[in-house]
Amino acid sequence: IDLFLTILLLLIFGNIEGHPLFYWLWEKGPFWFIGVKLLHTFVPLRILDYAQYKSPCFTRNACRFGIIAYIAVWLLGVFFLG
Repeated sequence: IDLFLTILLLLIFGNIEGHPLFYWLWEKGPFWFIGVKLLHTFVPLRILDYAQYKSPCFTRNACRFGIIAYIAVWLLGVFFLG
C-alpha cells in the first residue's frame, strides 16, 4: 500500500518524496525507487518471519506496535505536512 500511495502522490499529484534516500532514488528513475522500496519492505518482513520462531509473543506485539506507529506517523504527515 505504501509503495502504491507514494507513486500515486509522486506521479499524479506532483508531490516530492520526503525521505532523502528515496528522493534521490526517485530522481534516478522509478525502477530504482520501486526496487529499493520493495527491498526496504521485504527484508524486515523476512527478519520478523525468522524472529517469530524465536519469540512469537514478542514478535506479534512488535508487529502490532510497528503497524500502529507507522499509521500514526503517516497520518500526521498527511494532515500536518500535506
